[in-house]
Amino acid sequence: MRAVDYADTAGGNAIGWLFDFDISSKEDLKNLLKDHPDTTFKLVSEKVGGDVLAEVDYYFVSNQQAIYGEQHGPGSLFLNNGTTEPATVSVFHLGVELTAENCPAITVWQYRSVPLQSPGDAVPISTTFKPGDHLQVDVSEPGNRLFTFTINNQDNPAPVGYPPKSYSSFMNPPYVTNAPQISLRILPNEDYSRYYLNPASDEPVGNDLLTFDIVYKHVLQGYYLLYPVMKFLPLNSPEAVGKRARAILKRTDPSIWMSTMYMPRTRDLSDSRRRLLQAWCRKALLKQ
Repeated sequence: MRAVDYADTAGGNAIGWLFDFDISSKEDLKNLLKDHPDTTFKLVSEKVGGDVLAEVDYYFVSNQQAIYGEQHGPGSLFLNNGTTEPATVSVFHLGVELTAENCPAITVWQYRSVPLQSPGDAVPISTTFKPGDHLQVDVSEPGNRLFTFTINNQDNPAPVGYPPKSYSSFMNPPYVTNAPQISLRILPNEDYSRYYLNPASDEPVGNDLLTFDIVYKHVLQGYYLLYPVMKFLPLNSPEAVGKRARAILKRTDPSIWMSTMYMPRTRDLSDSRRRLLQAWCRKALLKQ
């Protein structure tokens, strides 16, 4: 159709590296598409001597590409941009969105991406998934999960070699950059109810068992050790944390999840750990 000059970085940057291919004057190509509407396109590299990218028959898209779940929580509802919702996919075939009725069965593949030293291989967790179905995940253990999707039957074979067996392979181009995927982080939870005056309260207050050593060990220590910015708020100091208890309560309110005011910026504070931290802060405020 035409060449793409990848060496022209200034030109590519000017258009956001989005290239239009005008076929209005290419009669042979238009006739080909008319006679063979299932024709696919490829991006070919002369230097590499092969395909760089190739159009596939089925394309999967999701509005829940980076989501959070809670250990021991619901396995079908996840936090997405501050909203709790199911994770679903839409499927397109040759540019046309398919319904659950006319879409072949989808296989959902899962990679357990932790520990990084030995992540898990691709495992099918559903072979009958359909557009609009809610993703069901085992959230009994914390960690990261990555999901990808294929349609693979006699009439609709999946791309050769997809998905790759190992998570390490998936994390390299062209998979990580172009393949359909949903990334889920399951946040760790524990039962801290013994540390609350009233465990049933929506805003629990810490009891005498909830010392600073407890909240530091279970919540604050990781942030103190990993994030140098915390030198402005020494999280290993009960006095410093206590003075900022009101601000911590405000900054860890889930209602401001989408705001830059929400802490931690890493969005990795699970529900039970947030409640533990907030309970200690409420206890500290009662003493002020």
